[in-house]
Amino acid sequence: MKRGVWIPLLLLLSACAPVATLMPAEPARAPGGAVGLSLFYNRANGETAALPYLGLFWGDGEKEFGLVGQLGTSAYAKFRLDRGFSVRASVGLPGPWYEGALLWDAGPLTLSGRIAYAQVDWSGGPSYLWLGGASVTYWYQDLALEAGVLVGEGGWDPVFSVGYRIAAPGKE
Repeated sequence: MKRGVWIPLLLLLSACAPVATLMPAEPARAPGGAVGLSLFYNRANGETAALPYLGLFWGDGEKEFGLVGQLGTSAYAKFRLDRGFSVRASVGLPGPWYEGALLWDAGPLTLSGRIAYAQVDWSGGPSYLWLGGASVTYWYQDLALEAGVLVGEGGWDPVFSVGYRIAAPGKE
């Protein structure tokens, strides 16, 4: 099997990369948390992985900071640019994973686009690569249903997630 086919899955396992966004664009106005589950489908080999999601966050309505765990941990900072529009920066802990994302709230939907730079250790040494992603999340109060796609060297792979946020931004 080609090395590029396994890139999204290897990133998940080695670089602490969350596959789900499961957050609105508006920064939180209070501390809170989130739980969820993602189904990641690797199109190349037809395998599906169920990935639990756990998040903790705190914010003041203009900025938000948090931790997300999904096969590893990442820390993030989210800053409000305009009403319903924000930018987020994440770093894997401890993995070499860096991500930037734009989030936009459009009614009950949150649209997210992100790009990540990560190191994957192959048997011949470390390789650095880019990974992209996009998702749309439908919010019903604090319940989120999300459909997304991860894009890497090996092509694209779909991700479907469900989550629940306590003290979700904009809904307090």
